[in-house]
Amino acid sequence: MDAGLNLGLSAARGNVATVMIDGRFVKRGGALVGIDTAGIRAELTRARDRLYAAGEYADPEYGDAKRPGPDQPALSATIASMPAIMRP
Repeated sequence: MDAGLNLGLSAARGNVATVMIDGRFVKRGGALVGIDTAGIRAELTRARDRLYAAGEYADPEYGDAKRPGPDQPALSATIASMPAIMRP
């Protein structure tokens, strides 16, 4: 197999430390630049809380009494499936 192709196919986003697009850094030192990750997390938390309230769902990982049903994974499973930048 071609070495360059093999490198490209085996790389993951964690292997990229710096990205520049049109002369602007969008990722530097492994972190996204100009992205309000705290704001995004807060917005996701508010959205989750609205959805939980609308569905009368309570997450046991947050001390709520109601257990998730078979189609409602625990929060830890949801967080594990999120992109790393969005994880709390």
